[in-house]
Amino acid sequence: MMRKILDRFQKDCFDDIAELQTTIQINEIDKVRLIVHRLAGRTAQIGATELGKDFRILEQEIASQSTLQTREIQQLNLLVLKLEQLIKFIQDH
Repeated sequence: MMRKILDRFQKDCFDDIAELQTTIQINEIDKVRLIVHRLAGRTAQIGATELGKDFRILEQEIASQSTLQTREIQQLNLLVLKLEQLIKFIQDH
């Protein structure tokens, strides 16, 4: 059962990462915020509370912007990298 949950977590995260890259390219900020919201909740639910908190903070920052700023994009890229490292860790264990 746990493996099934972790497999679903990985698939959903990879889907969101791909969609996030597209929405960043076209600067669709509302969609970016929604995806970051999903990632925040999902990562916190599996116990990666610090990463979930970081996504939640970024979500709030994005919500106060009308367009994505370089700083938010850099932060998004960093958090996605951390998420990918978490997924790799899960896959290896």
